[in-house]
Amino acid sequence: PSAKAATGKRPVQYGMVIDTRRCTGCHACSVACKSDGGVSFTPSAGLLKDLDALPVPARRSSPYRRYHSVLAKRNPITVMITSRGCPFDCVFCNRMGRKYRCHSAEYVLAEFDDIVELGIAEVFIHDDTFTLRRDRVEEICRGLIERRGDLIWEARTRVDCVDRELLALMRRAGCTRLSFGVESGSPRVLKAMRKGIDLDRVKQVFRWTRQEGITSLADFMIGSLDERREDVEMSLALAGEINPDYVQYSICSPYPGTPLYEIGRENGLIAEDVWEAFAGDPLRKFRSPVWTQHFTEDELIQLAAMAYRRFYMRPSYMLRQATKIRSFRQLKGMVGAALGMLRRG
Repeated sequence: PSAKAATGKRPVQYGMVIDTRRCTGCHACSVACKSDGGVSFTPSAGLLKDLDALPVPARRSSPYRRYHSVLAKRNPITVMITSRGCPFDCVFCNRMGRKYRCHSAEYVLAEFDDIVELGIAEVFIHDDTFTLRRDRVEEICRGLIERRGDLIWEARTRVDCVDRELLALMRRAGCTRLSFGVESGSPRVLKAMRKGIDLDRVKQVFRWTRQEGITSLADFMIGSLDERREDVEMSLALAGEINPDYVQYSICSPYPGTPLYEIGRENGLIAEDVWEAFAGDPLRKFRSPVWTQHFTEDELIQLAAMAYRRFYMRPSYMLRQATKIRSFRQLKGMVGAALGMLRRG
């Protein structure tokens, strides 16, 4: 028996990887080969510097008309990734390496043109920080405005990577929703996370986003490095103050390759290298570990459920969302989400 697998973060010649019928050796970089003699690895290919060397994704080869999302205003939807890597230093994150690389504005606009030709109605841009290079984003937005299309899109970014002027330009270019990594309402916890943002900026950017008519989503983390109950309460208070259209509360999980994971290993919070064990035996029962410095796993689950109820069950929020309902599908989705939160609570 033999097999091949791609390793690392660089695209490889998948034809060489997938064809296991003639796996007599490994001839491409960043490939692992398994045979009767064991497992061998070829040298790393390193990071691909010129992302424009990659072809535009072949969406026609997939059932792209079937991709829908409950968050979408229009369907079908598709996902686009216009950059890789993140230069920031958050302790909980290891996203595609620290080296930031991006497609040119011309490449991104060509991909948008292809998406429009397919009849796709909405695009989710899944870059870690879409607006990191302002000049590129401005060029993309101006190109979309010149095309006079009605395609809409959403993206993810940071509060220190946008301003009022850029938000206005993005809205004109079809941006309808932005997700911001807020993480915590506690300055002490933000510093421990090495997030590098301040709460005044958070409040200002969410106010600008609302004024420009862009839907906002605030990502918070529950139970992160050195976070205590009073810090969680500060996060819930901040969520109510900035009043985004949506919030997401994620329970902190220490992923391999992150500073948080190493801190956990050094301090005995992670007794076993669970990710290495999972890689060695992926079929065994596995649960992603959570950060249990000051809370148990059950307490974290209860805190997250409480946080969701406190935000989404506010009468003012429910009234605001009710005024936005434009279809039975939207109504059904909102009622289902509300009932789900009540059951979890």
